[in-house]
Amino acid sequence: MSGARMDVVRGQAILAGVWFVATGLAFALMLVETMGPRAPLPAADAWEWFLPLVVPTLSLMLGTIVFQARKPPKRATVGRAAFTAAVSLSLVYLVLVIVILGVWPILRLRPDEVASLLDKSKLWLPAVQSLVGIALGAFFVSSQGAGD
Repeated sequence: MSGARMDVVRGQAILAGVWFVATGLAFALMLVETMGPRAPLPAADAWEWFLPLVVPTLSLMLGTIVFQARKPPKRATVGRAAFTAAVSLSLVYLVLVIVILGVWPILRLRPDEVASLLDKSKLWLPAVQSLVGIALGAFFVSSQGAGD
């Protein structure tokens, strides 16, 4: 049923919830792991790695939600397949980010090992981030109003 559609506002709320909850968890991990006395890496290096992974997408989502909230209400739908792809890829991406953050204390990595882990993740994580961006773009582009 590739033509199945759903309410766009509901889809946006679910996507925003996924992103804000997962990013909040990752943010909390970052605070604990970079602000403590036994932080395995200088805080600036860790935050420099983390923020570009989540802030652009969160900013885009929040901007879209605020923009649409200022418009007169209009019943719009979005393709369910685009929504499912956006949520699924977002979850995969966010779990990868959280796993990378979570292995620091579990494996008791030395500062040089943490730095190496972050550097290596910069090789492949942007590719996953790009797929998420494409899926989110498809989600927003497939939005149709009642008269479209």
